[in-house]
Amino acid sequence: MAKIKVRYNWVKIKKKIAKNATKNRKLLSTVTANAENRLRRAKRELIKEFDSHPVTLEIEGGPDAFNSTGLLGGYGNLFSFIGFHEEEDPIELVRQLLSVSELMKPTVIQKRGSVEYKFRVVGMTKSKLFAATRLGWLGKSWLQGIESGLSGLGQYMHDDPDYIHGNSRSGTGIQSRVKIRGGGYTPTRYISALIRNFEKKLK
Repeated sequence: MAKIKVRYNWVKIKKKIAKNATKNRKLLSTVTANAENRLRRAKRELIKEFDSHPVTLEIEGGPDAFNSTGLLGGYGNLFSFIGFHEEEDPIELVRQLLSVSELMKPTVIQKRGSVEYKFRVVGMTKSKLFAATRLGWLGKSWLQGIESGLSGLGQYMHDDPDYIHGNSRSGTGIQSRVKIRGGGYTPTRYISALIRNFEKKLK
């Protein structure tokens, strides 16, 4: 019985597939859809982590919140210590900024008979967030301050109507001219850690 031998040059086949990948609209559409799904999932998880973070929850509690994070030694709260205006919603601003991100057109890389699509994600970076949340009286971003440190805890007075009424942006906190207590603010990882986790999930 005669035998038929069929040989495939897999290297050439793979090279041909890779070469056509840049022109294959259906393949590009499928790959892009997968990348967009991954980005949406990562963004949902980012917002979920942000919303459940102790710092977020305390600041959302407003000027009358309890110092649940312990960053102020259990005294007052972050909202009035930082000096937000009573009617302000600083957390919603950050939440909206974190939600801004999109995929750019992919770069197609061909090597060794394979093809790789690389998508660049354009959105909020830590430096952009710091720039958007800068407060004049702090001299820096309050997000940055949460992580690097906030001065003035020794002069911080909270919820004393004899001194605070009418003199406070938040309505419940004010800075005394003299030091009235010891101790200091405890820096903690916050927005930097959230963005780092977000980027890891995309990779």
